[in-house]
Amino acid sequence: MMSHHILEMRNMRKSYSSVVVLSDVTIAIGEGEIVGLIGENGAGKSTLMKILSGGTQPDAGEIIMDGKKIEIASPIVASQQRIAMVQQELSLIPSLTVQDNIVLGREFRTGPLRMLNSRRNREYSLAAMKTVDLDVPLDVRVGKLSVANQQMLEIARNLIRAPRVLILDEPTTALTLVEAEALLAQMEVLKSRGTSIIFISHKLEEIMRVSDRMIVMRDGAKVGEVKKNEVTRDDLVKMMVGDKQFFSRETSRRYVDAKSARIFTACNLRRREVFENISFDLRAGEVLGFFGLKGAGRSELFTAIFGADHIDSGEMILDGRPVRFQSPEEAIKAGLGLVTEDRKFSGIFPDMDIKNNIAMSNMKSVSGRFGTIKKERITSISSSYVKKLGVKTTSNEQKIRNLSGGNQQKVLISRWLHSNSKVLVLDEPTKGVDIGAKQDIYEQINEFSREGKGVVVISSELEEVMLLSDRVAVMREGRIQAILDGDDINAETIMHYAAG
Repeated sequence: MMSHHILEMRNMRKSYSSVVVLSDVTIAIGEGEIVGLIGENGAGKSTLMKILSGGTQPDAGEIIMDGKKIEIASPIVASQQRIAMVQQELSLIPSLTVQDNIVLGREFRTGPLRMLNSRRNREYSLAAMKTVDLDVPLDVRVGKLSVANQQMLEIARNLIRAPRVLILDEPTTALTLVEAEALLAQMEVLKSRGTSIIFISHKLEEIMRVSDRMIVMRDGAKVGEVKKNEVTRDDLVKMMVGDKQFFSRETSRRYVDAKSARIFTACNLRRREVFENISFDLRAGEVLGFFGLKGAGRSELFTAIFGADHIDSGEMILDGRPVRFQSPEEAIKAGLGLVTEDRKFSGIFPDMDIKNNIAMSNMKSVSGRFGTIKKERITSISSSYVKKLGVKTTSNEQKIRNLSGGNQQKVLISRWLHSNSKVLVLDEPTKGVDIGAKQDIYEQINEFSREGKGVVVISSELEEVMLLSDRVAVMREGRIQAILDGDDINAETIMHYAAG
């Protein structure tokens, strides 16, 4: 139970050039309390928490801990104050092992030469992984782990340090339903032990379930604060985005006729120990959803179809022509586009600006007779997509790494819309994206299908799959268990096939 405010942030202000990102924000958190912090991308949530964790400095305001004013000049100072932050963008070092990442900066040493104490470092690492029930080899390099396991590792190495205040910025984004449930349960355990948690998430169901209070931010300001069970999901959404109209299945989808032309067909695709007997078709103007739990093989299937991995056997037909792609370049030329699950490592070109990230998929359209790049053409095309998808930026010459996650995702989708793909595959298209940006992305998916093209949406969010899809293919253990349509597209039926 909350006893008193152990931490307060008073009148926090922060600007970058002339852009105000925080305007007199005041929040407080009690001992053993979970506070949900919500708002659209760009609302100021992450900036506020970066100030608290020492990653950036405010222009004005003060931080009070246990009744005393403190200065958090760096992440090291925050750690000394027992404030820990698990950021949305992981801070792990891919080239180091799991154990090295866990003990980094806290290595146990022994003897006059201060040699590493292998036994104690191993025990500490195992204890850290136990906090989140993570079971991976300590000597494997982190870059070899799945995104979900990397996320759990990031959380584990913070939990083992017994923070008084734990900040979780979108911690369940890369997790499966089972892993997310385990993390939410762990949050309740930490709360019972007196740990205070600030929980940032775009998944309102999670926020409403575990938070004692919810603080809503919009455009750099705190616009509301409510207690658990005092508001509905719709109330929170309205506080976050105002009166914006929302995408709905009933008004925005048209149900594709079974006689519509098949734009893509897969027949008995197999990759040893990954997927087998995969057969499905995609019709012109259709949105085909793919759902499955961790290890189902959805992403692996489409990575192979796209030519980034091999396929052992099976046949594919695209637009009436047999195909087998040996590389993504071949797939792109044939009219297949893929928005990957991990935009940070396999999606964006972080040091390029927005306009070149968009143009990258179809340089021919912005080139002259002799292959010279027409800069004005790139600017014109990118500006039209920035406007069309509502990318929040000061200029299309801004580096994409400086955009919020949701706006980076919009740029990636713009890239593939620019490629003029016949089939567009979107793997977790709204991962880490706020509810307002989701609506913009949903509308673009719908518009793409209205043009008579085919869309595949791979998503771990049941609600998203049910909202967008004309049909849903459910995978388990590398196989398609069922392809559902009509009234069978409901949570109970989908989970029946996904979980077995």
